[in-house]
Amino acid sequence: MKLKNMNITKQLSIALSIIIFLVTLLGAASLYDAGKLWQSTKSLYEHPFAVRDATEALNNDVLNIRIEMKELVLENDQLKTQDRQKAIDTYEADAYSQFNTLKSLYLGPKSDIENAYNSFVQWKPIRDETIRLFQAGKIKDAVADTTFDGLEAKQAIKITGEISVIGTFAEGKAVQFYNSALSEKNQAIIRVSAGFAVAILVIILTSVLLRRGISAPLKELTAATKAFQRGEPDAKSSYESKNEFGVLSGNFNAMVDTVQSTISENESIAEISEVMVMKNELRPFCEELLKALLLYTDSQLGAIYLKNEVTKSFDYFESIGLSTVNRASFSLADREGEFGTALASGEVQHLKDIPPDANLTLSAVSGEYKVREILTIPAMKGNEVVAVLSIASIKNYSESHVRIVDRIAGEISARLNSVLASQKIIEYSEKLKNTNTELEQKTTELSMQADELTEQNIELEMQKKQLDEASKLKSTFLSNMSHELRTPLNSVIALTSVLNRRLRGKIPDEEYSYLDVIERNGTNLLALVNDILNLSRIEAGKDEITLNHFDMEKLAGEVTEMLEPQAQKKGIALINRLTGDEFAMVSDREKCRHILQNIISNAVKFTDEGQVEISAVTQEDEILLSVRDTGIGIAPDQLAYIFDEFRQVDETPSRRYGGTGLGLAIAEKYAKQLGGYVSSKSRQKV
Repeated sequence: MKLKNMNITKQLSIALSIIIFLVTLLGAASLYDAGKLWQSTKSLYEHPFAVRDATEALNNDVLNIRIEMKELVLENDQLKTQDRQKAIDTYEADAYSQFNTLKSLYLGPKSDIENAYNSFVQWKPIRDETIRLFQAGKIKDAVADTTFDGLEAKQAIKITGEISVIGTFAEGKAVQFYNSALSEKNQAIIRVSAGFAVAILVIILTSVLLRRGISAPLKELTAATKAFQRGEPDAKSSYESKNEFGVLSGNFNAMVDTVQSTISENESIAEISEVMVMKNELRPFCEELLKALLLYTDSQLGAIYLKNEVTKSFDYFESIGLSTVNRASFSLADREGEFGTALASGEVQHLKDIPPDANLTLSAVSGEYKVREILTIPAMKGNEVVAVLSIASIKNYSESHVRIVDRIAGEISARLNSVLASQKIIEYSEKLKNTNTELEQKTTELSMQADELTEQNIELEMQKKQLDEASKLKSTFLSNMSHELRTPLNSVIALTSVLNRRLRGKIPDEEYSYLDVIERNGTNLLALVNDILNLSRIEAGKDEITLNHFDMEKLAGEVTEMLEPQAQKKGIALINRLTGDEFAMVSDREKCRHILQNIISNAVKFTDEGQVEISAVTQEDEILLSVRDTGIGIAPDQLAYIFDEFRQVDETPSRRYGGTGLGLAIAEKYAKQLGGYVSSKSRQKV
């Protein structure tokens, strides 16, 4: 395979492999040389240096033993004599340790070590004899042994000489190891230098070859790119190869073709868009649009069909080159013909390979031509197809022509919807003019009716003022009448009470009972007058509120105590459940008493058996007071009216329970004045 056609990746891989191989080889050689140098250095350290250290230590031990022996035979102090003997033993032990080191590391004749060792061992009994003479008091003989000519001193000198032989050999071995290491170093420098030179040559050669294979196509592609940037239409790369640069060159040329095609398509789309903007009326718009589509897609036939909401079909509207036979409408529901797929998908459809027997031809002077391909464009409004455009060609459409249609389809839909909307606006404008004329007539009629209503409103306002005045007069009358009636009624009740006390047992019982009837009816009449007076005050807005601090429990107790006789008389239980000190409140005490009295007395009034129960709970800053009874109940249709004025549960002429129907109405109005409310629930007994 030629280098030009070889993949750049493969070329780089081969070059990198060669470099890695050379670097690895050079590294291996360096490691090998370093190993040999290390071995020489290690041997130099482990034998000559270690042996030298051991012989020096051994000489020191021998010398120290000699010194201690000389001092020992001259010592007069027994304790110091013992200390010197211990020091001799310590030096002796260290000497044996050094001999062991020499035996393991010495590379010379083993006899050198054995001679020195045996001499050292033989020195022990000689020293012991010298010490014995010292201990026996033969000081002169002991001192003589430690002198230069003495037996003990001669033995030490012998040992030192034999140790010197070992040291001399070690120094010679050190010189030998040094020379060997120096030789290895020189050889390593030669080998590494040679390898480095070879590697540099190979890398340079590889770089030159790679540069030739890369720079030429790069220059070609760079020149083509610059030409393309300058706007030259034929700016293409002439480099051909099977490697990556060849592929890149081919892709660059394909990109240039694509860009040129895109530019041409954009120009065609811009021309079509400009044509669509020029016309706002529906038929001229459709005519110009078909002309532009046929021109820029190399088509020969074109038609537009609009949706008919009434007939649920697409009706023929405008065409170019289409025969009368092919202008029929088609069904929206059936989605038939070449338009069916476009209606179903809402996307542009490209119909190819039309059968030769299809009844779709182009008539020309030279004869009839069969249509080969059709492009169908649905015009969308949201998800709904509002129109269908169809263009056809007697040749095959190119990919560029199909892309033009795909790209312009959305704009066609938007612009056609705008024109259709404009057309509808024109139609609606005409209808609006007619409608405005009718509305103007109706407005005149309504104006006349408004004048009549204004007069009626004036009359109603006058009637309202009269009613308000009448209501004020009613309240004033009730207030005045209540004051006028209360004075004689109080007198009647008081006089009746006096007569009741004085005539007890003095007149017949039947006549005496009349006094009870008078007093009871007077009291009821006074309560009625008071209720009417209170109601008139409330309606007139003259009823004032006086705030007091009081306990609702005590107030409920007072009211139940007052109504207890009435309950006992009917044989029912009146139960007060309020206990504790959590019912303190600030309000108008008299109005609260009036509310409780009216509600509880009403419950007692309509309860013939069972009980009336008063209870309360606190909820945040409110007290919820509840009055429950086992009375007759209230019908559901009457429950909404029990707080109305003068409203009775039983309003028939033969009603069983008396009363004016003001008690609950006043209680409800007082509750509203105090910022509270009154409500009721009931189940009517059957």
